[in-house]
Amino acid sequence: MNDNKDLSLRLKTAECEQEKLLEELFDIKTSLSLIGEKSKQKKISEELLEIKNKIGQLKTKCAESKNNRSNTTLDIDQGKYVVCLMFSKLSPPEWAGNRWRVSGKGKCYSTSEQAYQCLQQLRQKWPDYPIEILKR
Repeated sequence: MNDNKDLSLRLKTAECEQEKLLEELFDIKTSLSLIGEKSKQKKISEELLEIKNKIGQLKTKCAESKNNRSNTTLDIDQGKYVVCLMFSKLSPPEWAGNRWRVSGKGKCYSTSEQAYQCLQQLRQKWPDYPIEILKR
């Protein structure tokens, strides 16, 4: 009987130690999981910072580009009406007085009458072209 009690006591002790080890193992796994999550969060934060820096660089380049465009003499006077070649409705070329230019770089007329006179001249020169007046 004494051996049974001794074995039962040893078994209970082993079971307690096993539970403690399982708890420690669970704690370790939880810690590793948290470390992994922190590592992922750190990596994501670094990537976000990198993206933010790239956005800042792009904003700077855009601002420089806008400044360069406004400093050039390509932009013809600012009016209300432009004469456009309507082959492409999304970005039709504009008449610049001597040739067709990309959208936004054509000659602007302050009145519809001036634009209409130009339209008539261009229609005489190119009768089959789809030329229209657009308001800016």
